[in-house]
Parts: sequence; C-alpha cells; structure tokens
Amino acid sequence: MARHTTKRSIGVLMTLTFMLASLFGAPAFAQEPVTGGVLRVAITGDPPTLDPHTSTAVIVLEITSHIAEYLYARDADGQVQPMLATELPSISADGLT
Repeated sequence: MARHTTKRSIGVLMTLTFMLASLFGAPAFAQEPVTGGVLRVAITGDPPTLDPHTSTAVIVLEITSHIAEYLYARDADGQVQPMLATELPSISADGLT
C-alpha cells in the first residue's frame, strides 16, 4: 500500500512541476524568430504527388492542406463556407450564372 501511495505522490508532484513550469516559462511568441535551418517532420507515407487535384490519396490532402488554402471549405456539418473568399457566390434563379 505504501509503495502505491509513493508512486502516486511522485506522479502528482511531477505533474504539478510540469504545470508550474509551463505557466511560468517564457511564452513561445515572446521568443525571437529564427530564420534558416531545417524542418524535419514525420509523415505516414510517401505521397504519389503534391497536386491535390490529381490524387485522392489521404496523405496528399494531409500534406497539401498545410501548404495551400482554398477559396471554400466544408464546415463540420458539411456545408460549404468561404475560406479565402469573402462570401459564397450568388447563383441566378436559372442556375446558369
């Protein structure tokens, strides 16, 4: 019983330490930007292309969604919403314009 309590106490103490360190540490936005260097990332596979118009592979969407933004995107309900565009286009009653 005492061993379990000691492990729990150490876990709580470590959690509190990390929480306090994150609260009082220097915020990331206050740091001076660094230019140059190498950005290394891990991805789940090799994309067949980086052109999202020519591929339905999920890996292509995962990568290109961080590179390009679209005029419109679907919201959580599946409805088309402006992303870069200021508003949805007006469609005439006959649907031709």
